[in-house]
Amino acid sequence: KATSAESSAAKQTKEFVNGQEVNTTANFKNYSTPQDAVDELVSRWYKDYEGYSGVNNANSLEEAAMMLQQQNYATDPDYAQKLINIANSFRN
Repeated sequence: KATSAESSAAKQTKEFVNGQEVNTTANFKNYSTPQDAVDELVSRWYKDYEGYSGVNNANSLEEAAMMLQQQNYATDPDYAQKLINIANSFRN
């Protein structure tokens, strides 16, 4: 998501507020290139960043997914399990 100072586009999204799913509009950050988006993801979530413990500290994919959820990367209370399920669908 974008801060008020960043270039963004308003998009419909679902968020969880007090355990309830709600439809809302949120501003999502615009990036100049796909690589810029990846670079920011790596700098803020993969590495330690402003009090967040980077997922590079995880010992497994499952632990990394749980870390993202615990650190409020997403509001969906099932985010970690959904991410794990997607990753597992690509495993042999």
